[in-house]
Amino acid sequence: MNIAKSLPRQWPLMACVGLVIVAYARAPFGGFVWDDVHLILRDPRLQSWSSIVDVVSSSFWSGSSLTINEFYAAVYRPVVSAAYLVEMQIFGASPIGFHVVNIVLHVACTVLCIRWIAQRIPSAPPLAVFFGGMLFAVHPSRVETVGWISGCVDLWMVFWILLGLRAWESRRSVLAGVLFALALLSKEVAVVVPLLLLTDHFLLRRATRIWKPWSIATAIIAAAFVFRVWQVPLVAAGRPGWAEMPERVLSTLGFFVQRVAFPWPQTVHPAARAYDEVGNEIFAPSAVALGVLAVFCAAALAFLVWRGRARHRPWLADSLWFFVPLLPTLNFLDIDAVARASDRFLYWPLMGVCALAARAVTRVIRLNATMHSAMSGLAAGTSVLFILATAVHVSHFKTDYTLWAHEYEVDQSNTEALWALAGIAKYEGLSESAHQLCTEGFQAADRKRYQWTAIRFALCQLETSLDLATPNDPETIVYVRGVYDELMDKSLLSADRGSLMFNIHVTSETIRKRLMADPNSVALPRARAHLASGNTDQAIVQLEQITKSYPAAKAGWRMLIAAYRAAGEDNRAVAAADQARLLFGEELAE
Repeated sequence: MNIAKSLPRQWPLMACVGLVIVAYARAPFGGFVWDDVHLILRDPRLQSWSSIVDVVSSSFWSGSSLTINEFYAAVYRPVVSAAYLVEMQIFGASPIGFHVVNIVLHVACTVLCIRWIAQRIPSAPPLAVFFGGMLFAVHPSRVETVGWISGCVDLWMVFWILLGLRAWESRRSVLAGVLFALALLSKEVAVVVPLLLLTDHFLLRRATRIWKPWSIATAIIAAAFVFRVWQVPLVAAGRPGWAEMPERVLSTLGFFVQRVAFPWPQTVHPAARAYDEVGNEIFAPSAVALGVLAVFCAAALAFLVWRGRARHRPWLADSLWFFVPLLPTLNFLDIDAVARASDRFLYWPLMGVCALAARAVTRVIRLNATMHSAMSGLAAGTSVLFILATAVHVSHFKTDYTLWAHEYEVDQSNTEALWALAGIAKYEGLSESAHQLCTEGFQAADRKRYQWTAIRFALCQLETSLDLATPNDPETIVYVRGVYDELMDKSLLSADRGSLMFNIHVTSETIRKRLMADPNSVALPRARAHLASGNTDQAIVQLEQITKSYPAAKAGWRMLIAAYRAAGEDNRAVAAADQARLLFGEELAE
């Protein structure tokens, strides 16, 4: 009898779990894409349990081979790093298990969110609870978080927050504080949780006393924050850019609002940055207008509440669950990100939208019971639309190629997509395609005034030109060699031959250090150009320096052995091969 009575209240939960399973049925068949390869697959810290101390005490990106800026170098997420370690030991290099963990986490978050909505709006009928839960479960913005392995950062954060909210409502402040601290150590945005606990208490007119339990929970969160700063100090990364800050922040907020209301096109860079002809950033007027509208609506609600309109208090409380979690992501500081907004940043803020939607459906049905059928049809239609959109976007995360080919189709000036596709083409030996993509990438980066990105694409053009010229175009080989030499000697990256059209003065010491940190950027291609042009002696000098400075560079050893052979110095070639064998434990094919 009890089961029969509970089923009408439980069907929204069961239905939403079913929607998640249907929408993400293809996700486990995806691979490691985008940052997955660097954060998980190639992170040496994740290969053994013995690295656990290093994993939880170092920055999130410290095991990556990527060159990252100061902001990302200071990111510390030990809970997620530890989860990666556990998953790697269980699943190895198979992505299926990682994807299943993401889906399980999303299912758990969906269940907890539905219960949070039902508790938050006691008068909500099952249909209203389903509508809010459905938005959380299969809104198209979820794909980047659930379908992409590295998106689990937001999954872990929200999982701990929702568990903490249950503990908080049960008046277990210590447990709630610990769970919120785990959320903070999953992603830094969780630092705003104490503010939301306060706003909920005062706006929803909670009868319980708050200051003592709130102080306990906040003290635990603060202790976690101090621990975080002790392990990985914060840095003053990014620039304020005071003049454009209002437009930057409002346009970012506007993009988030747009992605909630109309999450198309489906892309991982929905708010790609744009620049005018003189290099000033352009902020989309429509995004700024949406940002202004969102601020106005929130301010209007706050004004009504301030004027004593008690019925508006819950609406403002729900709205704050959208606005407050977004605050750290609104680009008050410019950190030179490729895009101003990302769908994964909406995973937590969408809880506020879900609560607002459930509250709105509840009000509509209470005002007019005949609207129940219309609301049911709207919920069913929206569910089908969202499932189809989600399933399509999940397929884009199957491989790096499918992801970046889709991103290139959405925006042909997307420098990250062009860079990834050029790398794939180079790996597959398609030098002509790689060269064309690098040329497009340089032009896009130059228009957007991304100097570092433009330099990378220019160097990619040089390397692919060398690939295409060897061995039948000696003039181009000599020309490319000269460009490399001028870069090393004069810090000038300049060319005006064929598709090689660039003139960049590398004056930044930071950029020079980044170029020199990776032998594959300049040093090895330059030595290869000298070797291919017959300047063997100079190539040997350069390669000897490379193998001394970068002993882990296998390509340098291979090229040095080949250079010794070309110079007729077989004894030195054998000695270099023996030394390489000791370093790498294998014979290096020339």
